[in-house]
Amino acid sequence: MNRSIVLGMMCLIASISFGQLQHSEDLNEFMFTETVVQDAPADTSWKKGGLFALNFGQVAFNNWAAGGVNSVSGIALVNLFANMTKGKSTWDNTLDLAYGQLKQKNLDAVKSDDKIDLSSKYGYQAWSDKWYYSGLLNFKTQFAEGLNPDNGSRISDLLAPAYVLFALGADYKPNDKFSAFISPVTAKWTIVTDQDLADVGAFGVQGAAFDDSGAMINEGENSRSEFGAYARAQFQDDLMENVNFLTRMELFQNYDTFGLVDVNWEALLGLKVNKYISATVGAQMLYDHDILILKDADPAEGNPGGFGRTAQFKETLNLGFLYNF
Repeated sequence: MNRSIVLGMMCLIASISFGQLQHSEDLNEFMFTETVVQDAPADTSWKKGGLFALNFGQVAFNNWAAGGVNSVSGIALVNLFANMTKGKSTWDNTLDLAYGQLKQKNLDAVKSDDKIDLSSKYGYQAWSDKWYYSGLLNFKTQFAEGLNPDNGSRISDLLAPAYVLFALGADYKPNDKFSAFISPVTAKWTIVTDQDLADVGAFGVQGAAFDDSGAMINEGENSRSEFGAYARAQFQDDLMENVNFLTRMELFQNYDTFGLVDVNWEALLGLKVNKYISATVGAQMLYDHDILILKDADPAEGNPGGFGRTAQFKETLNLGFLYNF
């Protein structure tokens, strides 16, 4: 009997001890188990990137019978974008920068390109997933002064001119390659901060007023505002492997001068040689009824020369370093 009682007490003590040990292990496991924290999902609403290009050109002659002028040129390009899509909202931002110079023997260096173009467009989905109610803000100017190649006089500069455009309208975006923005409500400002250029009425601002003796009565205005309609279309796609094409057209119609449409058309063809070497072919055509261009006299065509309205055209061909990010 006593042996049974002792044996029973030993079993009870063993079970209690085992239970305490198991409780201690569970407590240790609770206290010292590493807590796993899951990373927050990456924000995929933003797409950011761009490119940097540095292009060079050189022509050299030595005892060349046909003649020629030694020259060297360089141009830097930066294109950045940051686009957001979240729910029914879109926000597209772009910054295009370009600056280049050309140096010929025995002549001062001159600009071959100069551009600052900042654009921001916000949209909210309208009656379908391809149409958006949108607002657009655009700013254009240049980095440095531009000189008349004939006499060296200054004909443009930083913020002379500058263009600010604000438009409200609708944006059509059927896919990632094409978009078309249309606005019947657009305000456009032309800014000329250089007073000498403003006094001569450059870029369409009101020039200075003079009396009969030639004395200045009022200085030229430094800005000009316009109200009208605006349209902008853009297409970009890979035509084939390592060949990319981008074209953009902007149209502005001032309601005060109906029928006289300002045009800005650009096209760029990029051909990628390898990871870091590329060739680009670019073209731009501008027409602004308010900008007068100095034209050479051409008696055969009945053109006496002087300032007049005409289309402006620029073409570039570059080969150099390209880095995408």
